[in-house]
Amino acid sequence: MTAIAEPFATRAMKKRFSLQNIAGGTYRDLYNWSRVMYRAPLKLSHILDIAEKGYLKLRFDSSGFDRIVAEIDAASNRLSFGLIISAIIVGSSLIIQSGQGPYIWAMPVLGFIGFVMAGLLGMWLVVYILRTGRI
Repeated sequence: MTAIAEPFATRAMKKRFSLQNIAGGTYRDLYNWSRVMYRAPLKLSHILDIAEKGYLKLRFDSSGFDRIVAEIDAASNRLSFGLIISAIIVGSSLIIQSGQGPYIWAMPVLGFIGFVMAGLLGMWLVVYILRTGRI
């Protein structure tokens, strides 16, 4: 099979890497770049004139960013919720340290309720994070 394919491959390689083919490709590339470089200052000047007059409009396609925005929103909600829980824990600790009555099981009721509420909210947050699969 290689003996049959070798002449075809040799001709194809010679044609592809021939001096005439490389020179033609280089000429096309130089011609295209020269057109771009010739027109670039005029186009750039036109864009700057439009921007200077305040008529420049940029259009931004935000496809694909909706998921990122949703992820950031969910993360910031979890973070905010965690901060609220920690604030409840700190506040309940301060209330318990103050020793202000009424008491339940030798603890101020308000501090006890705060700890119970923080515990329940904390467990709910952990369950939510584990259910969504994103820690």
